[in-house]
Amino acid sequence: MPRRSILSAAERESLLAFPDNRDDLIRRYTLSPPDLAVIRQRRGAANRLGFAVQLSYLRYPGVVLGANQLPFLPLLHLVAGQLKIPVEHWAEYGNRAQTRRESTSSSCKQSSASRLSRQLITSSPSRN
Repeated sequence: MPRRSILSAAERESLLAFPDNRDDLIRRYTLSPPDLAVIRQRRGAANRLGFAVQLSYLRYPGVVLGANQLPFLPLLHLVAGQLKIPVEHWAEYGNRAQTRRESTSSSCKQSSASRLSRQLITSSPSRN
C-alpha cells in the first residue's frame, strides 16, 4: 500500500527551500564556537569545509547533501567565509567515498548532539 503524503509537492518544496536573503542565511547557518571546535578537528581545508557544509545541511533543511550534489552557493560562501577557507576547496572534498561517509556520519552525530543540548538548555528550569 503506497504511503500517503501529508504535504503537497509545493508545500514540501517550500519547507525544504533555502533562505532567499542574507539575514536568514546568517541566522540559520552561523557556526557556534562548539561547532568550530569540532570542525577544526578535521584534517585539511577541504574536509573542514565539507564537514561544515554537511552539518549546515543537516540543521536546515534537515537533509544530507548527496555525493554528487553541489551545495547551495550562498550557503557554501557563508560557511567558507566563517572558516576562512577558499570556496574552491569544495572541489577537493570527498574525493574518497570513505571520507564523505565518515564526514556525513560525524556531522549527523554532531547535529544531534547540538540539537539535544539546545533542547536541554531551553527546557531546563531556571535556577535562582
